[in-house]
Amino acid sequence: MLTQWQMPRASLLWLLLAQLLVILPLLKYLPVWLLLGYVACVFWRFQIYRGIFNHPGGYLKTTVVLIGFLVVYYSFGTLIGLEATTSLLLVAFSLKLVECQRKRDCLLLCLLCFLLIAVTFLYEQSLLYSLYLFLCLPAITMTMQSLHFSVESKYSFFDIKKSLIIFVQTVPLMIVLFLVFPRFEPFWQITLPNQQASVGVGNVLSPGDITQLTKDSSLAFRATFENTPPNKNEMYWRGVVLSDFDGRSWRQNEDLFQNRQYRPDDKKSSDGVDYRYTIIQEPSHRPLLFSLAVATSSSQGVSTTNDYLLAYKHNIFERISYRVESDINIKRREQLPQWLRGKETKLTGKGNPRARRFANAEYSKLASDEAYVSAILAYFAQQKFYYSLHVPQLGKNSIDEFLFDSRVGYCGHYASSFVFLMRAAGLPSRVVGGYLGGEINPLTSTVLVHQFDAHAWAEVWLAGKGWVRVDPTLQVAPDRVLNSVHDLPSTAAQFNAQMPLSAIRFKHLAWVNYLRLKFDELDYRWANMVLQYKGDTQLVFLQQLLGEVSTPRIFGFFAIVLLPLIAWIMFDYLKRLFNSTLSYEEKKYQKLCALMSRMGVERQPYEGPIDYVRRVERSGYDLKKSAIRHLQSATRFYVALRYDRITVEQQRLMRKQMSNEVNALAKLVLKRQFLSH
Repeated sequence: MLTQWQMPRASLLWLLLAQLLVILPLLKYLPVWLLLGYVACVFWRFQIYRGIFNHPGGYLKTTVVLIGFLVVYYSFGTLIGLEATTSLLLVAFSLKLVECQRKRDCLLLCLLCFLLIAVTFLYEQSLLYSLYLFLCLPAITMTMQSLHFSVESKYSFFDIKKSLIIFVQTVPLMIVLFLVFPRFEPFWQITLPNQQASVGVGNVLSPGDITQLTKDSSLAFRATFENTPPNKNEMYWRGVVLSDFDGRSWRQNEDLFQNRQYRPDDKKSSDGVDYRYTIIQEPSHRPLLFSLAVATSSSQGVSTTNDYLLAYKHNIFERISYRVESDINIKRREQLPQWLRGKETKLTGKGNPRARRFANAEYSKLASDEAYVSAILAYFAQQKFYYSLHVPQLGKNSIDEFLFDSRVGYCGHYASSFVFLMRAAGLPSRVVGGYLGGEINPLTSTVLVHQFDAHAWAEVWLAGKGWVRVDPTLQVAPDRVLNSVHDLPSTAAQFNAQMPLSAIRFKHLAWVNYLRLKFDELDYRWANMVLQYKGDTQLVFLQQLLGEVSTPRIFGFFAIVLLPLIAWIMFDYLKRLFNSTLSYEEKKYQKLCALMSRMGVERQPYEGPIDYVRRVERSGYDLKKSAIRHLQSATRFYVALRYDRITVEQQRLMRKQMSNEVNALAKLVLKRQFLSH
C-alpha cells in the first residue's frame, strides 16, 4: 500500500477493540443494522490493510454516506432527536475507519470514541454501565499510544502497562474536578427517544398496555423511608391520573395536570399516619414522579398537581432524587366542583352498549353509590374472570368484550372496565397508573420498585369520603397486593418465559439473590453518593471538607492533591534526563568496549562503532583473528539493532547473537588468549 504513513498493526487492533467497546452499549437502544454496518467496515478495513481493496474514492464515499442518511431516516422517520443523531454519529464513526489514511484520521477516531462514551451516559447512568465505560478509557489510550509504534512492531505487556500508568495518573485530577467543579442545569433538552418512550408508566392506557412492562425487570425507582415503611397493601405508588376516555384508551387530562396547586379543602383525619421518605427515580423521559397519596415535596423543581400527583419541572433524563411526605388518610375533596364532576363522569360516544345497560340496571337496584361499588366488585369476584399476562385481542367495544366474553385480563383491563361502569352509572371516577408494592433490600432497607410492578387501579368519588382508592384486580387475584407478578402462581410461568435471563427469576437460589441484592446496594450507593452529588449536597460536602467554599481554599485543595503527583512526574522526568536507562544492546556494547580496553585497544570518545572496528582491523594490535572477528560481529549486530528497521523477531535473534559474540570475547580476555603470539 503506497501511502506516506501506514497504520501499524498494533494501532489497527487496538482501534478496532476501542471502537467495538464503545459501540456495544448503544446497541441496546439502537437498530442492530448499525452493528452489521460496522462489521462490514471492519472487513473492508482489513482488506485494505492486506492490499486487496483500495480506499474508497469520492463518488463511492458520497454514495455510501447518502445511503446511511436514508437508512437512518427510514428507521426513525426523522434525522432529529437523540436516537437518530446517535445513529448518524455511529454511521460516520464506522465509515471513517474505511477512509482512515493518516495519523490525524486515527486520532480523530480516538476522539470520537470519547464522544460516544459521553453519548452513552445520555441513555444509561447505572454503576454497571459506568464501570464498563470507565474501563474503555485505557483501550482508547492504548490506541493513541500505539500510533507511535513502528509498522513492524507488535504490542507487548509493557506497552499496556505504560498506557495504564498514563490513565492512572489522570485519576486524581478527575476526582478533584468531580468534587469541586459545580454542576449546572442543562441549557437544552433532548428529544424523547422512541424506544425509551415505551418503557415505564405513560399518560395513555389502553387495555393490555401495562402487560408490556412485565417483560422489563429494570428498576423504576428506589424509596428510602426515615422510619418503618408502610405495609405492602398500602404501597400504591401513584404516577398518573387518567380521566379522559375516547372509547378505547384512557388519557391524562392536561388541564388538571398543568394546574399545579395543592387543594385547600382536603382534610386530614385525626388518625393520619405520615411517611417521610426519599425517592431516587430512574430516567423516565417524562415529568411524572411517583409517591404514595397524598404527597407533598420540598425538593427543588417538584410541584403538586390538581390530581394529587407530584411532577418535575421538565422531562427526566437522568436519575433524580426528591424528598416526599405522605399522609395516606387525608380526605381528598369532600366537595366536588360541578366542572370537575363533569370531567370525571364523561363518556365519549355510544360505544360498549352492553356495559352501559348493565351499569344502569345494577345501579337502579341499589340504594347508594357505595352499594353500587360493592356490587360491581362482587361481580368481578363471583364471575369467572381470570388474571393473566397473555390476553386476547379486543375489538372496537373492548369493555363489552372483556366484561362479557373473554373475561381474561390484566390490571389495566379491570381498572378500565370498572371506571367505565362507574361513569356509566354517573359516579365520578378515574383510572390511576403507577406501581404496586416493591421489594425491600435488607442490605440498604430501601424499597425497590421494578417496571414489572406496574399496576393500574381506580379512584371513585363518594360523598363524605372524597376520592377513594378501589382496586378491582384484587377481586380476581387477591394475592397480587402482597406479591409481584413473578411470584403469583397464575403468572409465574408466563413471567419466566418472557424473562428467561432475569436474575429475579433465580432469587430462590440464596447465593444468586445475595449477589443481586449486593449489586443493587452498590448501585444505590453510586446513585446516592455520585449521581446525586450536586447542588446542596455538593455545597454541604465542600463546606465540611474545606470549612468554607472560597477560591483560595479550592485552589489550596487542588495544590494539596495535585502537587505530589506533579512532583512525582517531574522527578521521574529528571531522573530519566540525567540517568537515562540504557537498552540491552547499549549495555552489551559498553561491555564490549571495556573488554577491548583491557586488551589495550581503547575506544576514543570521538570514534563511532564502525570507525573503531576499522582502526582495529588496520593496525591489528597483535590481536588474534578470532578476537577481531568477535569484535566485528558484535559491532555489526549492535549497529543493526540501533539504526536499522527490523522486526521484533529479528531483534530478539540479533540480541542473542550479539550476546554470544561478547561472551566469547570475554572468555578470551579471562584466559588471556587474545594476543596473536
